[in-house]
Amino acid sequence: MEMLSGAEMVVRSLIDQGVKQVFGYPGGRGPRYL
Repeated sequence: MEMLSGAEMVVRSLIDQGVKQVFGYPGGRGPRYL
């Protein structure tokens, strides 16, 4: 069984759902709910 980080799990699940683009806010504080 392959060990994955939390970030890798999120990315793989987004790919599985067909997500093509993700927008971010580099250098700034992220939303409070994340």
